[in-house]
Amino acid sequence: MDKEFLNEVESGKEFYLKNGRIIRSLEELAREIKELDMETFLEHVNEERNDFENWVRDVIGDVVLAKRLEKVKRQTTIGKIISGRIVELSFL
Repeated sequence: MDKEFLNEVESGKEFYLKNGRIIRSLEELAREIKELDMETFLEHVNEERNDFENWVRDVIGDVVLAKRLEKVKRQTTIGKIISGRIVELSFL
């Protein structure tokens, strides 16, 4: 069920930020994105790639959220999209 996307990922599938922080769930991702410095954010999201989109699709398995993140490059917008999806999933 889609609500499972809110669970922590299994060991070994965590997202490792360039600043050394580790993300284990969508809720942690939403929280961390809001606090990231621009340099770290740009290491993960730039014209060539969006590591958050890839992790959401390939590890979390939430293709709906990954699709929403597909072309987004702004930190605040990505944070809002993820937070909105968490709320959406919470009501399922």
